[in-house]
Amino acid sequence: MDESASRPWARAILEQNRRWLQAYFIAGTGDAHRAEDLVQDVFAAALKNADRFDPAKSFGAWLRGIARNLLLMSYRESRQRALSLTEAALDRLDAAAAQAEAVDSASGHSDRRQDVLRDCLKEVPERSRKILALKYGKGQPSRVIASGTGMRVEAVDVLLSRIRRALQNCMDRKLAHE
Repeated sequence: MDESASRPWARAILEQNRRWLQAYFIAGTGDAHRAEDLVQDVFAAALKNADRFDPAKSFGAWLRGIARNLLLMSYRESRQRALSLTEAALDRLDAAAAQAEAVDSASGHSDRRQDVLRDCLKEVPERSRKILALKYGKGQPSRVIASGTGMRVEAVDVLLSRIRRALQNCMDRKLAHE
């Protein structure tokens, strides 16, 4: 598979980790907005440093390492320090995330989730699918999408968040019936 064809899948894999990253950072900061910023920072760092990932190792562990480093850096840089977890607490969070990853990476689990995601994408309105394609297929930042669609940047971000939530709800609903 050439690089341009694999790029959407790489982004999809990163997005698949959004929920546990969000939970990790909320636990670590106590602030949902700060947590979302840190999740975006993990994704940006992972995409920027994709060439450093060793495919022989766990992708989730690599993301958890990035997340942990960003959280520790956030503690150092933050004047407010909403929460500061101990190393032991960070280790417990890491273990819980690793356990969740093990369930997600069970044989056939990922393939089934991709099939369900494809089905759920069929339920997404055409305009929303086009915005998803711009964001995750072409890797365009929200400001570029906003400019090209006549939307405000904030509206693009809210729409993407709603689409992701709707897709997750659809997937949860369909996977629960198995």
